[in-house]
Amino acid sequence: RAEIEINLCRGYEKSDLSGAFLAVAATDDRAVNHRIAEDCASLGIPVSVADSALESTFFFPAVCEGAELTAGVVSRGTSHAKTAEAARRIRRVLEEMT
Repeated sequence: RAEIEINLCRGYEKSDLSGAFLAVAATDDRAVNHRIAEDCASLGIPVSVADSALESTFFFPAVCEGAELTAGVVSRGTSHAKTAEAARRIRRVLEEMT
């Protein structure tokens, strides 16, 4: 699995998405995150927008691993606290099963 991380000393440019199959918009600037979401939509690239569930086309799951099992918990992007709590509970159950 290849992971690409771009750390640049300049602002975001649409060309940063060149060759991307997936994007995460997680800047501290709402306008930039919105622009990334729009650019991804125009390019057909799935995007997770950290500060906007409505602009996101996918959400990252909380991954819970046990001895021989892996479970994922995903919300609709509206309740990070509930997702985190569900993941904690599931991890406890998986640990108990080992």
